[in-house]
Amino acid sequence: MTYKSIDIANFIVSLGIDAKAPVTNLKLQKIMYFLNAAYLVESNQPLIDDQFSRWAYGPVIESIYAIFKSYGAMSIKAPVPKVSYSENDPFSFKTEPFSEDIIHKDDRQRIKQMFDVLNNFKAFQLVNLTHEEPLWLDYQDAIEKYSAPKYDNNDIRDYFINNELQQIWKPK
Repeated sequence: MTYKSIDIANFIVSLGIDAKAPVTNLKLQKIMYFLNAAYLVESNQPLIDDQFSRWAYGPVIESIYAIFKSYGAMSIKAPVPKVSYSENDPFSFKTEPFSEDIIHKDDRQRIKQMFDVLNNFKAFQLVNLTHEEPLWLDYQDAIEKYSAPKYDNNDIRDYFINNELQQIWKPK
């Protein structure tokens, strides 16, 4: 099943808090990238309904970056509530706290297992791993000029299928 990027981000933030190892925005982005890669490899489906952009520090989902950027390089303290707007009145909205129940039980368990492995990496270890991939490396000039195309899920899947050692989400 494919989920909204904010739901997966909130779940990762919650897992980090529960593990007493909260994530930063940078680490959140990389964990989301590797989780999405795992789903592409193992089920041929993306985990996340969004595309990653190629940025200087690796793959980023821009909307998630914007939501959590106020934390800077600090650990994210809490998931963000979901905001929904009224169709009839653009000034009317409601918020509801994040609930992990939005993610199927089997996916929650699978994501948690992979999170436990990925969260052992430091943020810049994950950045460096993404920088070794041709998916990022081949676009360095375009990244510096802010003109790199977004990542393609088929390319991500193919890269990780052909580079099993890079499947760092698997327990060693």
